Amino acid sequence: MKKKIIAITGGIASGKSTFSAILRDLGQVVYDADKIYAEIIQDKSVVLKIYELLGINIDFLGDGPVYFDRKLIADAVFNDEKLLQKLNNFTHKLVYEKISEIAKSSKEPFIFFEVPLLFESGGESLFDDVIIIMREKCERILGAMIRSNLTEDEVLKRMSAQVDYDNLDKSLHTVINNNEGLCSLKIKAEKVIDYYKKQCM
Repeated sequence: MKKKIIAITGGIASGKSTFSAILRDLGQVVYDADKIYAEIIQDKSVVLKIYELLGINIDFLGDGPVYFDRKLIADAVFNDEKLLQKLNNFTHKLVYEKISEIAKSSKEPFIFFEVPLLFESGGESLFDDVIIIMREKCERILGAMIRSNLTEDEVLKRMSAQVDYDNLDKSLHTVINNNEGLCSLKIKAEKVIDYYKKQCM
């Protein structure tokens, strides 16, 4: 049976990280694309490539350490959608290359990756299956406000930059409703594990 590579995604404060944590508690291997990205930008050559890509003058670096300067990069792409897209294309490509590398070397029959911007980055075709965590919009707004100390307008702005999950064609994917609390989500996680154990026998 072919090894299964499964993506877990969903909008801001949908509960995808909670679902991933439950899977880990149940003994499953779940990688986090954000952590993979954080490791990638520790690489000096990657940071230099990003600076070059964005036209950032690196002469100021001298012989000192090279690090990913978030403010410098944010200033470079501010109000420049094309430059931001160029940056995203480059970093997403590196993240997906690393995901493929991890998946190939894994001895697990199935492996999960939490990927927040899966559809926005066009990465869904790299996975055998996609699990979408769905939650009522009002709950997501409240959750994001509390978790990240944001205003409602700030949360709505972030949502507008993401795929509209309510109107996304989800017919080819597994949808998990996260409106009924942790106990319900754990039961659904157990069912997901059972399903893939049978698939990979």
